[in-house]
Amino acid sequence: MPLVRAEGFVLRVHPLGEADKIVTFLTREEGKLRGVARSARKSRRRFGSSLELWSRVSLTLFEKEGMDLARVDGCDLLESAYRLQEDLETAYLLAYMAEVADLFARERQAEPHFFRLLGSLLVALREGLPRVLAARYFETWTLRLHGVLPDLGRCGSCDASLASEGGVFQSASGQILCRRCLPRPTPADFPVEAAGLEILRMILRHHPADLAGRSLSGSLLVQLGRVTGAALASFAEAPFRTSRFLAVAEKAS
Repeated sequence: MPLVRAEGFVLRVHPLGEADKIVTFLTREEGKLRGVARSARKSRRRFGSSLELWSRVSLTLFEKEGMDLARVDGCDLLESAYRLQEDLETAYLLAYMAEVADLFARERQAEPHFFRLLGSLLVALREGLPRVLAARYFETWTLRLHGVLPDLGRCGSCDASLASEGGVFQSASGQILCRRCLPRPTPADFPVEAAGLEILRMILRHHPADLAGRSLSGSLLVQLGRVTGAALASFAEAPFRTSRFLAVAEKAS
């Protein structure tokens, strides 16, 4: 029975039977892992608050050949995200990030850049990075790290520059097209201004901590969220359940 030790974030927890929980972790060393935490629903004594969403933990799993799920043998809390989630709108953002990360993360395949992205965003949120900017940063880099970020500088059809006039994100192709190539957008397509594309390019050039003091248009960031969110959903081939809560929170902010 192989033993796995890793550091990771808790991405998802759901009940199994009357006493147990199935927990999904994104780990630094092993990528996405799932395991059963025995008796975690009956008693908090063994695992404490280590199985809360976005807890950073030191994890020990036992794996048995032929079993789909490992056994969570140890899960020591390194850092809690409880204080972040006391704010309801931040909790919506973290729930959305967890759902997207769960879909994009690869089973048993280490993704150190993605792992560092998530850790850096949690630190930046604690240090005051605005939620709407954190959401766009997360979406843009998730697309980039998984190879599905559309070209932000040139039309995906004719290769014309988007620098002066912006373009339209076409959900069907996952590309940003100039308005000459997409003169009649459908309701599923979203315009993106040239200034918005520059914000996305700026996100790709900077660490999230460097953006905390930047003064950026909130309405433009929300508009960009329609583009980056649609690009994620296009890859997933389905909308994210938590995205509607995030959208409500961003409109209210």
